[in-house]
Amino acid sequence: MIEMDFTGIIHVGPKQKESYYSFYLKRLSQIGFDSTNLFPFNISKFEKPYHSFDTSLNTQKATSLLSTYFRNMDEPKGIKKDEL
Repeated sequence: MIEMDFTGIIHVGPKQKESYYSFYLKRLSQIGFDSTNLFPFNISKFEKPYHSFDTSLNTQKATSLLSTYFRNMDEPKGIKKDEL
């Protein structure tokens, strides 16, 4: 934990919109697991109206408060996309 004059919850997550399937496909690859048993499927927004299909979050507040860069799934670990 860090000391700061902030109380509350900070939500963090990816900026870009991405499906759960593509997120986990990339994540499995990053940690060295085979993803051949991961299969996509469709969920109707009408059948599941309360299911969250958007995995993106605005991380500007967390980035500012924590002085931290939150990388995207496509970026190599520890390297900002603009530094490539």
